Amino acid sequence: MKVVGVGAGPRMLTERAIEAIKTAHHVYGSARALKLADQYIRGERITLENYETHFDDDACILSTGDPMLSGLGKKAPSDAEIIPGISSLQLACARLKVDATDLMVITIHGRAQRESKEKLHRILRFKQDLFVLTDPSFDVSDICGYLDVLGYDGEVIVLEDLGYETEKVSFGRVVSPPERQSSLFCLIIRNLVKKNH
Repeated sequence: MKVVGVGAGPRMLTERAIEAIKTAHHVYGSARALKLADQYIRGERITLENYETHFDDDACILSTGDPMLSGLGKKAPSDAEIIPGISSLQLACARLKVDATDLMVITIHGRAQRESKEKLHRILRFKQDLFVLTDPSFDVSDICGYLDVLGYDGEVIVLEDLGYETEKVSFGRVVSPPERQSSLFCLIIRNLVKKNH
């Protein structure tokens, strides 16, 4: 079994990923993942609604972004081959000219808003800039309101549709966060400081 990262947007497949997709008899993935790899799929394509399916040993499972950045790689069996992809983290760092080692990566994808706030609160003690993987239900203004109540101010950057023609980067602050238009977005929150300092 291969878990193949198809990148965060179009034209972001590595040569190794393309080779794996072209030679696979069965290619599984979400509708978005299959679309990103469409021109290279030669075998049967199977759209997955969930990933609890039993896969054959020769299955090629597509993961948007990178399989090991809150992707499908963590669900793969130990003998699966993981083929990396270009992630939203890499794209965000490239757009903002930020070194990824200066960011703490957290995911709140698929988590309830309350759980997301608790996770965010726990990591604030590390005093690092944050890269936040979100999902469509994530409310930027609600999380920023929570940071504001905790007494923090800082820069909030919303990166939408990274890698697509509709890509957009918007800047704001905790007290006045940028509005997002797309359901496909991530955040960088940086230079957080306590307002009374």
